[in-house]
Amino acid sequence: MVERGDRVAVEEIDGDLLMAAPEAGDYYGISATAKRIWELLEQPVTVDELCAKLASEYDGDLEEIRREALEFLGELLHHGLIRVVETKS
Repeated sequence: MVERGDRVAVEEIDGDLLMAAPEAGDYYGISATAKRIWELLEQPVTVDELCAKLASEYDGDLEEIRREALEFLGELLHHGLIRVVETKS
């Protein structure tokens, strides 16, 4: 499962999100689709659940959606904006 990191500052500007990782001093702007992924990370979610939700909302091939979502999640993880958590049983 993945979820948002604790120390992320987020501000919406003209429909896009500006995200900041204060500890690193880095800022990131994300698009509308990436913004939707961020919204879905409000609660811990599995990658499969996240991709299924995106596929139900956007017209596209599930495998392509999954590939692009994993790429974006990898970037977020690399910059400390999300974290991987254990699945709760």
